[in-house]
Amino acid sequence: MKSLATDFYVPLQLQRCNPVTLIYFIFKTKTMKIKIYIFIILNTLLMPVLIKCQNIIPTACATQTFNINNNSIFYDDGGPGGLACADGAPFNFCNCGCLTTTTICAPSGKSLQVDFSVFAMFNTTSAFDWMKIYDAPNTSGTVLFNNDIGGADHFPHGGSGTGYGDCGDDVPPAGLVSSCECLTFEFNATGVVNREGWEAAVHVRSTGCLLLPINLIAFEVEVKNRKVGLSWKMSSEGGQNLYVLEKSADAVHWESFAEIEGKSSSAKTSYFEVDFNPLPGASYYRLKIKEFNGDISYSAIRSVDVAEDISAIHIYPNPVKDHLIIEGDEEEMASIKIYNNLGQDMGRWVQSDYLSSERRRLNISSLSQGIYTIRTRNRSRRVLKL
Repeated sequence: MKSLATDFYVPLQLQRCNPVTLIYFIFKTKTMKIKIYIFIILNTLLMPVLIKCQNIIPTACATQTFNINNNSIFYDDGGPGGLACADGAPFNFCNCGCLTTTTICAPSGKSLQVDFSVFAMFNTTSAFDWMKIYDAPNTSGTVLFNNDIGGADHFPHGGSGTGYGDCGDDVPPAGLVSSCECLTFEFNATGVVNREGWEAAVHVRSTGCLLLPINLIAFEVEVKNRKVGLSWKMSSEGGQNLYVLEKSADAVHWESFAEIEGKSSSAKTSYFEVDFNPLPGASYYRLKIKEFNGDISYSAIRSVDVAEDISAIHIYPNPVKDHLIIEGDEEEMASIKIYNNLGQDMGRWVQSDYLSSERRRLNISSLSQGIYTIRTRNRSRRVLKL
């Protein structure tokens, strides 16, 4: 039994989906009897885990679609691993000079949420490498993320200001939510330099697809002078519609901030509204349409990034591993809370030290890796826990 126990130790500690490990540990044993025991027990204990957990690793330069039924991990074509600042390191994405287009689809009627934990590519002011993410099963849908030249998420953006890429020193994009089953990722890799690439958690959301309004021609958002302008057009309105504008910090939990009555017109109509109090940093907007007959539908989600007022609150380091420093005026620091990406209050797992009326230190070492939101009295900031 000593040999059997030794053979079981490693596979029962599996941290990633890897069917090859199962085969390896079956054939590394010396006796047929133990091989049979291992096969039966591992097949019973591990195969359900392997089936439930799915790694998505695209083929460089290919166009592929992956249909998933459960939460999965999405990697670049190099797979797990790689080095953020080392060109040509093992497991870095392919230095191929081509486009790799990957579509990920949830089961019918469900939606997806993607949260990147690693995001490192050679994306300089010239945007050698870039990614675009579409809310569709192809590249013709709404763009949720774009760090190509001229894209909303290109240089400079977050972190040290180098843009999403070179050494992965920015907070990775998170909270990207599809309006229905599929998201499409279009990645451009030049033949110049390659980096670590990406790793992302793909969540199959229990909520069903949003019912898209058939009469909505367009819904757009634009940031100007630290305000967000929202405009939409309808091809017609069969009756007295009610338009509700909603915003969110994570594209999961929504709050309404304006309601506009429709014009009840059979012709094309246009609307415009301004959010004078947008959320700082990255946030999301959508249009909720309550039709006269009681039907409710939603527009596709739009993202914006409002420049933060760093004089009001300052949080560092970000990314952070153990201890976080928060600085701000005394009134702003009167209330400090921390939430995970699902909107759950994580305060009970965080130790807060009072350094002064304008300075706090948070010990977040007990929290798992991921994106968290720090909220003071009137401000919120996202941080990446390593």
